[in-house]
Amino acid sequence: MLYSSRIRAALIVANIGIVVGLSGCGGGGGTAVGEDAPGVAIGGTVTAPGGMIAFNQPAGFRSMFARLFMSEAHAAISGMLPVGAGVTINLIEINSSGAQVGAVLATATTNVSGAYTLTAPAGFTPAAKYVVRAVGTGGNQLDAMVTGATVDVDPGSNVTKTLVLDAVAGGSLANLTPAAVIEVQNTLDSMAKDAGAFITIAEANAALTAVMRADEEASNIVSSI
Repeated sequence: MLYSSRIRAALIVANIGIVVGLSGCGGGGGTAVGEDAPGVAIGGTVTAPGGMIAFNQPAGFRSMFARLFMSEAHAAISGMLPVGAGVTINLIEINSSGAQVGAVLATATTNVSGAYTLTAPAGFTPAAKYVVRAVGTGGNQLDAMVTGATVDVDPGSNVTKTLVLDAVAGGSLANLTPAAVIEVQNTLDSMAKDAGAFITIAEANAALTAVMRADEEASNIVSSI
């Protein structure tokens, strides 16, 4: 009887050890050491003159629908409509000349409302050196410097990037804060109503740039960065 009791006790201890060992294995739902951290979500809406027409060139009923039933997304810039579904959106890094540095960091496509959501690499921090780029047909593209988790892309954001890079004049983007970019963008938006309406992205870029450079206060804001 004594040996039987000892055997049973030994078996109980062994079983406990097995259970404890199994509980330490995978399947507990936690994040394992060395497991990749989650990425950073960035999203927004892409708009352009005439909306989808500027990027995807719809015809017939799609063109009529875009013009008649999709409201203007940005009242500050006349004639801006969502680009529609299927436009490629890339997150890239640029240098002070505006050239892409390295590979695309993340990519997505717009939905029917011109909205997108992409996942930046883990640890990503918004900065002027990062750009969300909407790539359309016929060489059309629009950029927006990344100033936060929401990045709307339109001719205003595109001209803001151009003005900022011109002001930096080949210097470093490292010390340029998102707040400085936002100030230029807000100034442009407040003046965009004076630029008129546009049919093409090139027209929008030219008109918005001219309005900003013709205004002394706006020019001072840009040059001060």
